[in-house]
Amino acid sequence: MKSNAMTAKLVTLKLEGDLETNGFHVLLEIGEDGDRPDIEAIGSLPPNPVLLQQLQ
Repeated sequence: MKSNAMTAKLVTLKLEGDLETNGFHVLLEIGEDGDRPDIEAIGSLPPNPVLLQQLQ
């Protein structure tokens, strides 16, 4: 039986790429703090040069 006690989670979001031309490769990891991730998700985000201009 699982306890309802709150446990610390570690969430890691890694982005590799750029907004202007290539977009980003994305890696999301979620797990208990101090352990290996229970969940890993890989995806991508498209380039967005308009957002880049707004951020500058």
